[in-house]
Amino acid sequence: MPNKKAIRKRALETREKVLKIQKGRCVYCGQVFSEARPTNHHRDHNQNSNYEDNIVVCCAKCHRKMNTVETIFLSASDRLRQEIVYSILRVAPPHLARELV
Repeated sequence: MPNKKAIRKRALETREKVLKIQKGRCVYCGQVFSEARPTNHHRDHNQNSNYEDNIVVCCAKCHRKMNTVETIFLSASDRLRQEIVYSILRVAPPHLARELV
């Protein structure tokens, strides 16, 4: 198993790659990272899984919101989850809606 230093290094390298793809902005609110500190949001919530397809880079404010929303979503019933996704798809910007489908 890799040590913490190696995991941290991989996380930072991945963040830099993802930041280039996201053009230096928070994936959720679009804030430029010269104004905010970037954080890695792990889609699978495994902080050791530092691969490009598992990480989006977001500001700390959006990161807190996403973790709260995901906690609520995961504790909801299947029917409620379907309703939540449907509601989000109706109002989500096209680039986010494509990721949800």
